[in-house]
Amino acid sequence: MSASIEVEITDPHEFHCFRLVLNPLAPPEPYCATHGKDLCDGTGPSCVVMPPRIEIMLHARTLVELIYRCSTALCEWQRATTTHLICERTGLSEEEARAAGLIA
Repeated sequence: MSASIEVEITDPHEFHCFRLVLNPLAPPEPYCATHGKDLCDGTGPSCVVMPPRIEIMLHARTLVELIYRCSTALCEWQRATTTHLICERTGLSEEEARAAGLIA
């Protein structure tokens, strides 16, 4: 499990509202990890700007939609990556690999 994502039910009696937190350990606004939040505006050449904490409230239907869309994007990425790797390894073009039945 990634420590950069938290999901919790906001009401233990109603299991239809969720709070999604990205970067839960970060402050609510971007900050410079190199020089510290109070010493730097994050614009210097040696600055490492950390992303802010982001909180999103979601209804169960919206959470399911988010999971579905992320899964769809992951499947598309996997398809594209697999297609690229098959073509690279075999030396075939995408059309040739498709004709040979290597990719759908």
